[in-house]
Amino acid sequence: MKILKQGNSFWLLSSLLIALLGSPFKLAAETFWYRVVNDEVTITGYAGTEETVIVPDTVDGLPVTRIGVEAFLESDSVSTFSRMRGVLFDKERATLLIYPPGKRGEYYVPGSVSTIADYAFAYTVELATIRFDEGLETIGNRAFLNSSSLESVVLPASVVSLGEQAFAGCPELEHVYFKGNAPVHGDNFFDNGAEQAVVYYQLGGSGWESRYGGLPTIEWDPEATYAAWIASYSLDEHEMGLQDDPDHDGQPNGMENLFGTNPTQASAGLVVVEIGETTTFVHPYNAASAKDLVLAYQWSLDLRQFYNADSYDDAGLTRVAFSTQLDTPSAGLATVAASINGSELPRRIFVRIQATQDPVF
Repeated sequence: MKILKQGNSFWLLSSLLIALLGSPFKLAAETFWYRVVNDEVTITGYAGTEETVIVPDTVDGLPVTRIGVEAFLESDSVSTFSRMRGVLFDKERATLLIYPPGKRGEYYVPGSVSTIADYAFAYTVELATIRFDEGLETIGNRAFLNSSSLESVVLPASVVSLGEQAFAGCPELEHVYFKGNAPVHGDNFFDNGAEQAVVYYQLGGSGWESRYGGLPTIEWDPEATYAAWIASYSLDEHEMGLQDDPDHDGQPNGMENLFGTNPTQASAGLVVVEIGETTTFVHPYNAASAKDLVLAYQWSLDLRQFYNADSYDDAGLTRVAFSTQLDTPSAGLATVAASINGSELPRRIFVRIQATQDPVF
């Protein structure tokens, strides 16, 4: 068995049902398309009619070292492969073999897939979020190696095995959600750039400890979401959005959830208690808020341009930092201090609280 190189990754071709010969075999130009770079051969296409393709070790004495990502995608005769929207599968679409590295956007893996092959998503540059259906069981070695834009992954309860370095080298990866028990995993599968991620495991899952694959773990209740919360109130569909305000109290539904207030009954919300270089205000907070909502403090000089906490304005002159004390001055309330600093202190600032939703849920 021989491993061929694709770009910066390696494909184990036995999993693709392509036989490799140990003896020299000369390719016919009318059957295969190929190119030679630095005395190495890359297979770029197939024009034959055989259902099972045999790739040799050498062509004209030069080693075959690469198979192009789309080498067999245009062939109608190769029955061991299937393709869908540029993604390569085995014939039954039970194994996802190759995902084009430059393909953009979110990707939903078809429900027929039970196995993600070794290196299947390696070196992708535009894939930020991937979703799977129940039925996926195995993620191969280095399946997402160096996927530079991958931010979040939700793995179904059916997953039982993760390969070596499955998510290694993913610098943007922040959230990995597991809906079932802790899968068996290979070595170093979150190494080399993915160490900042957090593992969330579903309430009721077994085999979980305080760390998994070297990463911290947090219990996750998928029912504790904004959608489940807002559905518990008798509201029309057009009043159930995150930014809707059915009780007209100036606090949209997302903030009502984070505050622990009723979206159908007006409430006070934020109360300013001290103004100065450090402005202090108090607002309700909900210790059992929806798990897919995030509270953020923002500030502005003019109500037109708002900046995130701890950020400078566009001129780089003013910065506002926020510190929060929960259950102060009493249970269910949060006291927040907004401290103004920088080379120029404004006469006034405006503060707002934003509720945003994690798109993974």
